[in-house]
Amino acid sequence: MGAQRLPNEIWVYIFELATAEYLPNGELPNSMDRSAWFKNVFDAWCLQSPDELVMNAQKKRYKIVKAILSTCKRWHHIAGEFLFNHIAVFRPTLMHPLCNVLGNEPHLGTYAKNIYLGGPTIPEVESLAILVSIIRHCPNVDTMIISWPLTSTFSAAIADALLSFTSKKIRTLCWNMSSSAQPKVIWALNALRRSLTSLRLEFEAPTGENSPLGSAGNLNLSLPRLQTLSLRGSFQDFLEQCTDWSLPALQHVTLDFALNPHDLPDVDEFCKQHGINLTFLDLNCLQIIDVAAILDFCPNLTTFLFNGDWRLPTTDEHPMESKLTNSPHPNITTIGVHQFLYAFGVGYAAKSDRFKVEYMQRSNDMNFAALNRRNFPKLQCVRILSRALLRALESNNGPSQLGLSRWERWWDQCAQQKVRLEDCTGGLLGTLPQDEPQSDEDDEDDEECESDELETGGDWQEENRPPTIQELRDLLEECRRMSAEADQTDPVDLELLTALQM
Repeated sequence: MGAQRLPNEIWVYIFELATAEYLPNGELPNSMDRSAWFKNVFDAWCLQSPDELVMNAQKKRYKIVKAILSTCKRWHHIAGEFLFNHIAVFRPTLMHPLCNVLGNEPHLGTYAKNIYLGGPTIPEVESLAILVSIIRHCPNVDTMIISWPLTSTFSAAIADALLSFTSKKIRTLCWNMSSSAQPKVIWALNALRRSLTSLRLEFEAPTGENSPLGSAGNLNLSLPRLQTLSLRGSFQDFLEQCTDWSLPALQHVTLDFALNPHDLPDVDEFCKQHGINLTFLDLNCLQIIDVAAILDFCPNLTTFLFNGDWRLPTTDEHPMESKLTNSPHPNITTIGVHQFLYAFGVGYAAKSDRFKVEYMQRSNDMNFAALNRRNFPKLQCVRILSRALLRALESNNGPSQLGLSRWERWWDQCAQQKVRLEDCTGGLLGTLPQDEPQSDEDDEDDEECESDELETGGDWQEENRPPTIQELRDLLEECRRMSAEADQTDPVDLELLTALQM
């Protein structure tokens, strides 16, 4: 029974370690974060995106915290704040109970550091009231991620609540809204200008003409701490405004308008103004961009992502490869490539028009040929980012006959230059999931062989879980077994657990 006599501070530290594995590091997932294979209910292999992995991690953490609270009365008293420290709700029916609990017990909202609200869209009037209520009751929020579309819900009331209650706290923000809400978003960002470090905005395509920015268009916004900016969807007007803003700390930029094939944002001008300090740049679109000019504006990039299907110009000196650089880029070590859906003759691409397939494959070959040490002297890794391509390869059990020769050619190119060629899971391109898992000893032998064969000198093994985490979980299980009587929880807390049950 000695473990039960531990000081409260020790228990709090143990609970923090036991749940820390499921907490994000404050950074929003990007295209270079790894996807993961899993078996669905039909016993078929599927891929989870980085965003889905984050959501699943929140659900797992909640179950662990709930188990801790339900173990005994003392643990319930010690760990009560953990349930509200990291609020993650993914069912609309639980939003109102959450607001009711926060209203009845105001002190619980002060524990909240991270809020994840997801799932299907709820009625707009209700979502507005819920958001304003949560912002009011959670003044110490550090991260706010809302995955459902806010559309016309986003109003001045949200900006006012942010300014009044959380303007000095929020560092990470993720919203999904309509293009017409851009003026209100700008004013909300102005309220968070002193604290914001990471921002992701997704703008849905406008249903009619874009609303004028009004006075927000003349706001010379300064976000001195913003390091990460991720824009998705129809963000042309918003990017134009960002170009004139003061963003001295900006390092990571994602511009994803692959689903918006019409108006091309002025990426060149944005990179001309803010590219000097960028270390990460992700350009995912269908329209062709002058990659060489962009890289000239961003000399400090270490990671660059682009569309491998672009038909880029060539040079007389190297007519068989695309012109990605005007001169060797001094710092890029990692390159991510979107698309390549036609490269290996699998999936729907195998049934497409032959002329289109050959055109795309030709573009793929020329772009990949340019991923060499002549253009990128420090290049260490090339990652093929398309989950759709990897799913098609798994379904087909590998590339087609012609696709196999392309894979071999690309693999040889990377191996000769000691560059690692990966898929979106971070594994070697060509390694598909196996139904029969190998033993740990076999895995270690395989990884050692891969390291010797490519001679990159890098450590590519998956990071092992810290042994202290498992030891702490074993301790939690032992303490549960040692508990001789089942203690009853307080009525308010029992209501809370019922309301927030996943």
